Amino acid sequence: MKGTILLGTICAFAAGTLSLFGEKIAVEQFGPAAVKQPDNSYLISSGNYVFSSQLIPVKDLVKETVVTIDLKAPADLAKGVEYYVGILNFDKEGKRIQISYVNPVKGSDTVLAAPCAKTDTVLKVQDGSLFKKGTCIAYETKKDLSDLPNYTATEKAVVRSAEKRGAHWEITLSKPCGVEYPAKTPVRAHFGGWYQYLLCAVKASTLGDWKSYTFKISGTKEGNPCRQWTLGTAGIKFIIFNNGKEKGKDGMFFRNLTVTTPEQ
Repeated sequence: MKGTILLGTICAFAAGTLSLFGEKIAVEQFGPAAVKQPDNSYLISSGNYVFSSQLIPVKDLVKETVVTIDLKAPADLAKGVEYYVGILNFDKEGKRIQISYVNPVKGSDTVLAAPCAKTDTVLKVQDGSLFKKGTCIAYETKKDLSDLPNYTATEKAVVRSAEKRGAHWEITLSKPCGVEYPAKTPVRAHFGGWYQYLLCAVKASTLGDWKSYTFKISGTKEGNPCRQWTLGTAGIKFIIFNNGKEKGKDGMFFRNLTVTTPEQ
């Protein structure tokens, strides 16, 4: 978790009807790792993370959506602690958009050189030079990336090796591919990894008292955008993470998490 969250650089919709002029939505429901304090802030203990419960609709991916949050570190904070705020993206069906669905390896577009069956652990492709260890495979791809999010690009079967064999390449997978496609099906390598779309990483030692942060998100982009929306986004939740290690010293306080939606 800690090693991968930095790579992100972060389903019933929210109750109520959005105003035609936008609306500021207070995010106040979180998992049990967020302990509510007497002043209505929340505490996350060392090394923990929490997801918000409410799924907020994102109806306009072009205009700015504004996210704000207050963060504070305790007085006995250990050195090197960082706090992270990120977002989880969901499509219009309420399905989570994982990193592997939208993070293509540029230039890796190719085709199957032979049919594949669900039980196959070795796939033949025309060019596997960019199918690196740890990547996964997306099927029925399009070079203009209009297939994204591509839900076939799961990390259930990742690439172990790619070797050239005459006129084609053999891609060895960690598990059976689980799919069945004919030869010449377009395929592409995708990056995976457990991460969130990161809004901020804050050195907690610089916080002192409460500090407010504002993030503006607009537009879309494939891969791992920071202040742009992941392709296919229709709703979001939040993740708040404290990477501290010393129990009892690395608490993280947050409050006033809000989302202001653009005019519709």
